[in-house]
This record gives sequence, C-alpha cells and structure tokens, in this order.
Amino acid sequence: AVVHRDLKPENLLLDAEQQLRIADFGLSNVMKDGDFFKTSCGSPNYAAPEVISGKLYAGPEVDVWSCGVILYALLCGSLPFDDENIPNLFKKIKGGIFTLPGHMSDEIKDLISRMLVVDPLQRITIPEIRRHRWFTDELPLYLSVTPDQIMSQIRSIDQDVLMEVVMKIGFDRQASPRH
Repeated sequence: AVVHRDLKPENLLLDAEQQLRIADFGLSNVMKDGDFFKTSCGSPNYAAPEVISGKLYAGPEVDVWSCGVILYALLCGSLPFDDENIPNLFKKIKGGIFTLPGHMSDEIKDLISRMLVVDPLQRITIPEIRRHRWFTDELPLYLSVTPDQIMSQIRSIDQDVLMEVVMKIGFDRQASPRH
C-alpha cells in the first residue's frame, strides 16, 4: 500500500472529467506488512498526532486523519485544528479537541469524529469508512465496488500498458524486468 503522508486540499486535483486525482507523492512511501515509519512529515495542520509526536506509525492511519481534516475543512470552511503558533497547534492536535458545527448531520459528525481519533489504533479504517452510512447513503451502485473486487476480476496485465506507465513515472526501461 502507498501511504501519501501529505494529504491536504492543495494536493487534491480534479481532471477534465471532474475525477479526483491525488498529487505530490514526494513524501509518500510504500508500506509493507510489519513496516513502521517515524519520519515527521507533511503539513502541520493536516498531520496526525502520531506523526507530529515523532512516534512510530503504521501508515494508512495518518492518511485517514488527514482526510478527516480535509473533510472537515470542505464542510466547514475552516480547519478543526488551527493556530499561528506551531507548539500550540501541536498541542491542539495531540489533544484531539475540536468543535463540530451544529449544521452538520449526525452521520458526518460521527464519521469525522471517528477519523480524528487521537489513538491511531482506535481510528476508523479505510474499509470502515467505505461502509459508513454517510459514505454509502445515495452512493451509486457502481461506486460501491471495492478495489479488491475489481482486482479479482482482472485476468492479466497488458505488459505494453504496464511498460508505458512505468516509463511515464520515470523508471529506467533498462532496469525493468522485461529487458
């Protein structure tokens, strides 16, 4: 799995078909089972408590936290944790105390509250988010298919397409296993 570690509105783009694209993978890392990271990285307002504390972290949980901050910002027009003074900002993030405006539905309040849980082991997971009522209500059927279901339907990978993608992202053609 790829852990982005710097999710924020500036790194979310819309393509010509209005599809969301994630940009700037400069701080991202590939995570394998049993791997932990310790690097404190990302934008302070969107960084999870375990990241700014310099603790070991597994990965996906920090992206869930950042997505919770982004979702809050999109719906409220402000950040859940904000302060000009970085030590004060970090204290607010580590405390996990924020206000949910009254105009929000109970479903979105529940989802954001579960995304912004200080303890990463208690934080909602990506599969749980996909099943959350706020996420699934009125979701078109074609969007309810999980990546695992899609991958199980793929019979083979077109090697020419794979090589084109590999070249576009900057890998050396000579270093590829095909040559």
